[in-house]
Amino acid sequence: MFLFLINTTNCSIYDNIPHQHTIHHGNYINTTDLIKIHVGMKKQLIFSILGTPILHDPFGSNRYYYISYKTSNYKKTKQNTFTLTFNNHDTLTAIDYETL
Repeated sequence: MFLFLINTTNCSIYDNIPHQHTIHHGNYINTTDLIKIHVGMKKQLIFSILGTPILHDPFGSNRYYYISYKTSNYKKTKQNTFTLTFNNHDTLTAIDYETL
């Protein structure tokens, strides 16, 4: 019985080693896709490259938001926000990028 207790307590030393996990949430956009986007492109073409945006401005403007954040060790470490603005003809007029 004593040997069994020693064996089970020895395994617990591995529980104190933190796991390093990096997880991306939201619209993860890589650089190769982002450099394909430029002012003057049509909305449908941009959506086919970047995917569906996470948020559309509900107040009638033609702004679409791609928001992503990265967590490491269960703490938010970086947030990226891409805002795409279109005119009434679904043509891209502005690209804004913000990192928090």
